[in-house]
Amino acid sequence: MHMLATQAWTILFWRSLFGAVFVGGFALLRGEPVLIWETLAIGRLGLVASILSSAAMLAFIPALRHTSVANVALIFATLPLVIGIISRLLVDEPLSARSAAACVGVLLGAAVIFWGSAYASEASLVGDMLAVVMTVAMALMAVALRLYQGRSVLGVVMLSNIMTMIFAALMSTSLTVSLREVAILACFGLFQMALGLILFSVGARSLPSAQVALITTLEAPLSPLWVWLFFDDRPKILTVLGGALILCVMASYLFAEGRQPSGSGNLDGDAKRDGIR
Repeated sequence: MHMLATQAWTILFWRSLFGAVFVGGFALLRGEPVLIWETLAIGRLGLVASILSSAAMLAFIPALRHTSVANVALIFATLPLVIGIISRLLVDEPLSARSAAACVGVLLGAAVIFWGSAYASEASLVGDMLAVVMTVAMALMAVALRLYQGRSVLGVVMLSNIMTMIFAALMSTSLTVSLREVAILACFGLFQMALGLILFSVGARSLPSAQVALITTLEAPLSPLWVWLFFDDRPKILTVLGGALILCVMASYLFAEGRQPSGSGNLDGDAKRDGIR
């Protein structure tokens, strides 16, 4: 977002448009011309997952515009625990004592980040809240996808991009962008929107909810690092302290969870049955 001066709604429109185009192209390459029918006949849980994915997209760009990349990435790093808590509340998956203890540590780290944002400016605090909305929406999406029994997740990804594109078009005052911005947004739509959502959706359906976001925690240290190196956007000291606490808690939690048996003996069968693997 540091490379774009365009308003958030315009960015959301174009990257969602490119995301939908790339997902459609991916479906055609795989020989799935029925993608549109799958999108229309997506089912209740698939529709819920699409709406939640769209809500996360709509919160993401404004969050980056109001607060730092580091704050957004570190708040998003709490995703595995948020998924675990929501799974416990909605589908009665067990929440271990280890998970509960990790929640306390993560909340303390998040409190430090929020304290730093509140001290900095009201806009930063708004950005942090939007990052929380994005994280909760993604967690709910992961749980919905875990329960979703449709043949392919391509329809979910396609529909979420279309929803975001339409909403952004209605909210934007202008959709005009330069050729340079089109190229940047096309890359954004391909690598983050299309490929990223497809891989996340497949993972959410293939793994138990408590393990869905293991790899996503890599975004927390890497995103601020790239922005720091390329744009000299240095995170605040309270963001560093709160983020260090979150990452230490999450690393310990995920390491301990990874050593436990998955308890999922049907993953290979699920993978063969689903449309994308």
